[in-house]
Amino acid sequence: MNAGARVIGTSRNRERFALLEELGAERAELEEPQLSERIPEAKRLDAVLDLVGNTTILDSLAMLRRGGRACLAGRLGG
Repeated sequence: MNAGARVIGTSRNRERFALLEELGAERAELEEPQLSERIPEAKRLDAVLDLVGNTTILDSLAMLRRGGRACLAGRLGG
């Protein structure tokens, strides 16, 4: 853990999961529609970094706790 952060990495390619964990992610999840409905931490996350953008931002926001923060840093999805 860096600075006490617990990180959940996402990828559309399962072959990248090991790399995400090697880089410090606690675990990796498959990035697909409605991810917020599949992860147990949904509605409890402090922060989300969204690198895809248009097609995923609403789902990213659904994962945040009230007062959580989102950073939209990409526009890869549409």
